[in-house]
Order: sequence, then C-alpha cells, then structure tokens
Amino acid sequence: MKIKLVKEQPELGKTDTDPVTGVKTTLSDFNPETGKLTWDVLYDVDPKFVYSKLDELVDYMRKAEDGTELAKIRDILKGLKNKTHRLMNK
Repeated sequence: MKIKLVKEQPELGKTDTDPVTGVKTTLSDFNPETGKLTWDVLYDVDPKFVYSKLDELVDYMRKAEDGTELAKIRDILKGLKNKTHRLMNK
C-alpha cells in the first residue's frame, strides 16, 4: 500500500465514483493538524452490473442437473435476473 502525505487542504466535497462497482466516495473532512482524511462512502447498486453478474451465474449454473439443490438455486437466480431486467426497463 502506498501512503500519500497531504500537506495542503484537499477539496472537501469532491466525489469520485468507481465505474465498475458504482461505489461513490466523498471527501467529507480534513484535519490539518494530523492530515487525517474522512470519507463518506455510498454503495450505489448499478442494476446493469447486477444483471450482468446474475447472467454469468445463471449461465454457469446451466450445468446443474434438474431436480438437484443446485438446480433450485439456478431457478432462483433466473428469477432474480428477470426481476432485475424488468427493473432496468422501467
């Protein structure tokens, strides 16, 4: 891990969003005496990202034999994938 020393007042309220995960971070406080930074982290959920991951899981679970517990989980995942798709199309 690389440590960066902060010598000047950083821009409070600056928000960054990770394009892959949708996690938003906002610099909310800075202590000039210690250099401590405080961040607010918001875990927004991107329905397209969730749909993509569910699609990958459903595709992988196609290998499960019908009538097994894994097949039941696959069917649950299919239902979640369909609900996510409907949510995206609202």
